[in-house]
Amino acid sequence: MRPRAPLRRSAPHEWRPPTGAERHWLGEVLAHCGLRVGGPGRRGADGLLARAEACLEVAARRLRWADAATQAAPAPGPDTLRRLFLRWARRGVWREMLRVMRFAGAPSAAMEWFGCLAFRRAWRAQGREGVALARECGFASALRAPPSWMPDPDMSAFWWHEVIRPLAVPLERMCGAMARLVSAMARLGRAHHGVRTIPAWAKAGW
Repeated sequence: MRPRAPLRRSAPHEWRPPTGAERHWLGEVLAHCGLRVGGPGRRGADGLLARAEACLEVAARRLRWADAATQAAPAPGPDTLRRLFLRWARRGVWREMLRVMRFAGAPSAAMEWFGCLAFRRAWRAQGREGVALARECGFASALRAPPSWMPDPDMSAFWWHEVIRPLAVPLERMCGAMARLVSAMARLGRAHHGVRTIPAWAKAGW
């Protein structure tokens, strides 16, 4: 089983626009995912950060996509933002954010909370690998429900590879030994009691 950080719940925070340091950190996370865009304008660095900020705001405020009127500017419309959020989820942006927060930390407790909620919002795109990653990174708030209610793919794999499978061969051998023992005991019983009925041909021939 892979090494895990201690599982803990992040401190809840009300949504607020990211600070300059938090926006810089967010840009580095996007760069880790190959989303480094330079230059001004709608598709430049500022526009990219505005879209990332809008995605975090929707997740942190738990807005429906139809009501996703965010404070970020220039932010896209709700439908465009939803498609962008899901595209980034499939690209692994929110998973990468969780990994960065585990190994390098978040710039603030609020940004850690927002990142966990964004990861949770993209739950369908995460799959069982997402459950394993949230547990591995130690962020209970990135799970959709309390950890005891959620599957644990790594633990089931651990039990299979480290406990059940190694016991399979000894158990198989033990079952074979038991079958041979039962057969031997049956033969011993027949030898002890003899044949219940002796055929006439056997007696005549003896």
